[in-house]
Order: sequence, then structure tokens, then C-alpha cells
Amino acid sequence: MVIRARFGHFERSEAAGKGRGGDESTRRSRLCSAAVKSLFGSDVHAPAPPLIGGSSRPTPAVQGLRTRLAGAEDLDDVNRVVESAVMTWKLAERVKRLSLASYRYGLLDLEHQRLLVAVSRGNDVVGVSAMEAANASDLPPGTRGLLLHGLYVRPDFHRRGVGSELLRASAKLVLDNDVHGVLVKAHPSATKFFRARGF
Repeated sequence: MVIRARFGHFERSEAAGKGRGGDESTRRSRLCSAAVKSLFGSDVHAPAPPLIGGSSRPTPAVQGLRTRLAGAEDLDDVNRVVESAVMTWKLAERVKRLSLASYRYGLLDLEHQRLLVAVSRGNDVVGVSAMEAANASDLPPGTRGLLLHGLYVRPDFHRRGVGSELLRASAKLVLDNDVHGVLVKAHPSATKFFRARGF
């Protein structure tokens, strides 16, 4: 299943912004900021809204959680998170074991993808997102985007805001990379998660 709502928000924002003046980079920045606000309900630098049961107190995963770009030194931790996440999928054990090698990240991936890690207060990598340039044939005409290649969270941190924080950091990458948006190709089991976050 492909969810493209994110680009729809950008298209509406761009149409509304025509004729306001300013140079192209200023206009694009304003459009991206407006789209990020419309998708996340706030600026990417604002604190995360409560995610569990409407409670206003931060959850343990969100307290002290930070995101950053992954480096070569993170690959072992990244792959441990990916493996632990893949092993929770509702597939036959043999299928998971055989497919696991294709989900692992290496040095070459760092050259072609943007890997973000979510790091807990204890400096443990608890989540990973990977993005790469989206294929133009998957995008609305005249747009450039990043494809969310993978979003993985350690099972003991599921439903504690880690995935949402990684999506917020991904939105920041959109702004930093001068593209129009993020394309998500979600497995049907993940559709509810992405739709709840504006995709």
C-alpha cells in the first residue's frame, strides 16, 4: 500500500502560496514549514504531543530521547534494532530468518541513504529510520521526495513515541534537503500508524 497524503499537503500549500513574493528558496522553505506544521500539528522543533492515552506527562521512551544521523560506528546497533523489529513481524520464522539479511544496513547504505537513529538517555539505539531519494515515477509530477525506506523500533520501546520522533526527524531532513516531501510505502499492518500521524 502506498500512502501519498504527504505530497497532497505540499501541493495544496504550494497553490495557496503563489503570488506572495520572495525568492524560490524562501518560498520553498515557507511551504515546507507549512506542510510540516499541517502534518505534525506543530513545527518540527516543538515538543511532541502526548501519544499514549491522552496523558500529558512524557512517557519513559520520550524523556531523554534524541535523534541523530547514524554513522559507521552505529551499524552494529542499527542492525540489532532492525533484527529485533523484523523478528516481531507476523511471518513464518523461516521467512523472517531468510529475509533478515536483506534488511541489514552496511557502509554502502550510509553513502546512499539517510539513516537516523533514536538514542535513549543511556545512549542505546532504540529506533532507526532510513530514507533515500524517491523514484520520480512514484511521485507527483514536478516534485522531488525522499522515500521512507524503513522505520524500525526495538520491541521493548514499541508504542512509546520512538517511531513518531523518528518521523519528526525525517520531516526535518525534508527541510534540510530541499525536497517536497516524504513518500511512504507502508505494509497494510502499518497503515494505521502512518495515517494517525498525518500520512
